[in-house]
Amino acid sequence: MSEMYRAPKSVQEEAQKILSPVADAIRNNQLLTLEQVAEIRSTWASTEGRIWAKNICDKVATRASVVTTSEEDAMAINEATPDLSEELTELLADVVTFYLRAHGAHWNVIGTDFAEYHALFAAIYDDVYESVDPLAENIRKIGVQAPFQMSQFMQLRSLSDGDLSTDARVLAIDLLAANEIVISGIADAFTCATEYNEQGIANFLADRLDKHQMWRWQLSSSLGMEVVPTDLTMPSAEEVVEEGASMEMKSADNELVEARKSIATAERITMQAEVRAMDTTDGSLRIGGYAATFNKEATGLNFREVIAPGAFKRTLATDNPVFLLINHDMEGLPLASTRSGTLTLTEDEVGLRMDAELDPMNPRAQELASALRRGDVDKMSFAFTVAADGDIRSEGLRTLTDLDLYEVSVVTLPAYDSTTVGMRSEQEEDDLELRKKKLSVSQKQIRLRKK
Repeated sequence: MSEMYRAPKSVQEEAQKILSPVADAIRNNQLLTLEQVAEIRSTWASTEGRIWAKNICDKVATRASVVTTSEEDAMAINEATPDLSEELTELLADVVTFYLRAHGAHWNVIGTDFAEYHALFAAIYDDVYESVDPLAENIRKIGVQAPFQMSQFMQLRSLSDGDLSTDARVLAIDLLAANEIVISGIADAFTCATEYNEQGIANFLADRLDKHQMWRWQLSSSLGMEVVPTDLTMPSAEEVVEEGASMEMKSADNELVEARKSIATAERITMQAEVRAMDTTDGSLRIGGYAATFNKEATGLNFREVIAPGAFKRTLATDNPVFLLINHDMEGLPLASTRSGTLTLTEDEVGLRMDAELDPMNPRAQELASALRRGDVDKMSFAFTVAADGDIRSEGLRTLTDLDLYEVSVVTLPAYDSTTVGMRSEQEEDDLELRKKKLSVSQKQIRLRKK
């Protein structure tokens, strides 16, 4: 419906002296159309009427210009950005195809590594299947019908049918390649959803991207392959360093950014052990224990894995910094680092020993100390990549022999069950050495039983 306008009192008074259809409408207290207002502007000789009509016409023209500009901007966005519905429907077709390939691999795998891969493929297809319905509902949320017929999926999908082999490694390689296509599709859809400001859909896709990157890691690790780094868009150090910062600060930030890139695609092993928390006599905060132990088989993974003695020897001999974090969080500042001397890492017959001195004025350090004292956390994890020829596979067991270490973390959820971490006082040094000896004796007993 077009806008209508009522003439103000001053214009009504002028209309009493004018003979025209518009003046008659004003005298009869009628609302005016925009065309009638424009007529007043162009034909009336009186001042009040022309000024009032000009103001209205100018406002309407301004609004029209804004609308036109907005429409042009929207057209430019539409031309530069792929259609979100197309991105999501094509992704749904690929996800369904990937699910069928993972389920087929689970059904048909045979060989000496059957149990390992049967379980891994099941974990993958369970997770992917659970994502199908939310993805379809997100498509419906933007007013598009979700494809559901096989003919539709065949037309929309980028993935082809899977390999008919029953060999475990062939099936794993096949799924790994298919997973990369799904990751690419999710990333494209995420970018598109962000452009259209569909934050709910973008958040869902970000979660799915994280899941498929996890399957990339697990499939790669089961094959004894290094994880292929993702092309991450990380801010440069110059973007996060304030103007006037010293070159030394810029160098440190560059180092941290590079570490974040490496950690983003690194593998992780989590370990658990008892912990004791005590204050030091001088008020400082220290934690100590083992971030990794040798010859202990991982739990909580879909494959068997152990760390061999000497796996950290080469990386500890380099100048590459290693950071102490909480839950692998590289967005916040590290609690300690080997670069500053606040984190010390050494390898002995038990494993990778970790000692760290925390800043008692740091609220996050205080929070960690409190959680350790209460026993709320008692586990450690570390992020690593496998060096070239740095692992050995035999009879379904992966043995890590040479690793690049990026960070050690106090974490919540376990995968290994043999490390120690806790608050230590100076008086606790002897207790730590005793626990170390007990762990060493336990390792020797295990080796004797194996013989």
